[in-house]
Amino acid sequence: MDLTVYNELKQLIEAMTCTGAPSLDQGHLKRVKQICKSSNMYVERAFDLLMIQLAKPHSEIRLSAFQISNELFIRSHVFRELLVSRFQQLLEVTIETDADQPLPPPYSAANQLKQQSLFAIRQWHDRFGPSYPKLRLGYEFLKFNKKVNFDDLIAQSESQRRRQEVKETRTRLLREQQLETVQKEINGNSV
Repeated sequence: MDLTVYNELKQLIEAMTCTGAPSLDQGHLKRVKQICKSSNMYVERAFDLLMIQLAKPHSEIRLSAFQISNELFIRSHVFRELLVSRFQQLLEVTIETDADQPLPPPYSAANQLKQQSLFAIRQWHDRFGPSYPKLRLGYEFLKFNKKVNFDDLIAQSESQRRRQEVKETRTRLLREQQLETVQKEINGNSV
């Protein structure tokens, strides 16, 4: 492996994932694909670099890393093998399958990450599912256990439901306190 090419690959991936842009720089992406096409060793290094970016506590970084991963997944059997071997981890950092590990802010990027991930996984399953049993199982897990409606791509994860319940509980308690305060004021003034 040529260290200069590896360093270029690393810089390209870091540059694309740290911009905060909703779409990838096509020039950088083209160069990453060229490097990966030259050797499976670079595909493996790109996978490692992307998994590092996907673990970062920032949804914009994760979104860009997932977009690159999607491009490589479609084009490389080696990348598909690597990603499918860590499919559960991918689901946790992109779709929030573990309710105790919600996606990090910004939340607009987190929602976009989740939607793009679900859409891509549906495409991966339709195109590659028969060849990759773990991919098929992951898809079925999302569809039947997490109740993801792939037809509408509506996914409300357990953590989203929890956040909503906490928000509703807080609102209800606040309103009850306000009502109690108003009632005390009314009772205090009428005496």
